[in-house]
Amino acid sequence: MIDWPRVTELREEVGAEDFEEVVEIFLEEVEEVIGRLQGGDCSQLEQDLPFLKGSALNLGCDDFS
Repeated sequence: MIDWPRVTELREEVGAEDFEEVVEIFLEEVEEVIGRLQGGDCSQLEQDLPFLKGSALNLGCDDFS
């Protein structure tokens, strides 16, 4: 489930153009972390999991977090 009020709030805080960039960076970083985990690299697990959770919550992706 997406927390649309949070998405709207963040977009208003950073502006529409910067919001798109924030989302793009988030998706790139999530892809990198998931790729690392799928490849069996758990060397950064203690950093990766809180990053994924915090970033997802910040962007309103409650279920993902």
